[in-house]
Amino acid sequence: MNDSSSSRLFAGVTFHAVEELVRAIQKSTLRSEQQIKRVFSRGADGWRPVLAFCLGLGFVRSRGDSLVLRDDVPDVQDSQFPEYVLGQLLLSSNRYREEALRYLRKFGVRSGEIAYASPGTRRTQEKGCRNFLMELGVVSYRTKQSEYVVSDRYLWAYVAARDLAGKMSPRALARKLRQRSELGDGAENAVLEHERKRVGLELACDVKHVAPTHPAAGYDIRSVTVDESSACEPRYIEVKAVSNDTPCFFWSRNEVEVAKVLGRFYYLYLVPVRGQGDFDLRRMRVISDPHSRVLGSDSEWVVECDGLKCCLNPSKRQQ
Repeated sequence: MNDSSSSRLFAGVTFHAVEELVRAIQKSTLRSEQQIKRVFSRGADGWRPVLAFCLGLGFVRSRGDSLVLRDDVPDVQDSQFPEYVLGQLLLSSNRYREEALRYLRKFGVRSGEIAYASPGTRRTQEKGCRNFLMELGVVSYRTKQSEYVVSDRYLWAYVAARDLAGKMSPRALARKLRQRSELGDGAENAVLEHERKRVGLELACDVKHVAPTHPAAGYDIRSVTVDESSACEPRYIEVKAVSNDTPCFFWSRNEVEVAKVLGRFYYLYLVPVRGQGDFDLRRMRVISDPHSRVLGSDSEWVVECDGLKCCLNPSKRQQ
């Protein structure tokens, strides 16, 4: 696909218009195409390209002269709706996917963030796809640095773009990302139960699972630490499922910044995985104030700049 044809692919397609189309179908009792078009046109423009986009991604379907939604489409008011649309765009076979993946592959790791300084000559060509991703919240523009940045919430989209540059099929990648998510959720739930037992019955109600409702908080679990005087201090826990053999983990920029601000109140819990869903809590490594202990100049950790991948230094592992 050349630049001129790719720049036309997203022409007339906005996320707002996608929302209006899905809303029209969800709210209408009569779902004929003409009726949906009338309702849609009250709130958005671009009927033809937007309908083609939604049909192409497969979550809107045409049945005779009617338009229906696939059963798994969230309500348009649901906070998960943007992520659903992004998942359909990147993880299903459709003609828009390669352009979105090609754009995301232009990003790279810079100071712990996924960023891209688009040359002025390319900005017009990238406009349609870029603006759609910006509406979704995947990409934002940083004026001072004149660069675009992938949000922490959608780092998985960048991972998908990189993985799909190889031979992995969208279905295989979707399965890989789902397994990764399920592994992380399992580790968080295991630590949640561990913390409730650690603090005891009286304080168990103070242990909260934050990640499901506040994914950008920079930590997964809010717990407490009881000091020697029996006073309670907050404990903010970021859970990382790690290999049973080598404790390596990825740390997002948002998590690093939160760890820096919270200092000694922030903890990393590195949970070894022995098998699918089998977590070895007896060998769990707990690191308090990890911003100092992992990123400090005298750290026992080897830190790579590609997404802040942190690996325990083998020479110090037994100390």
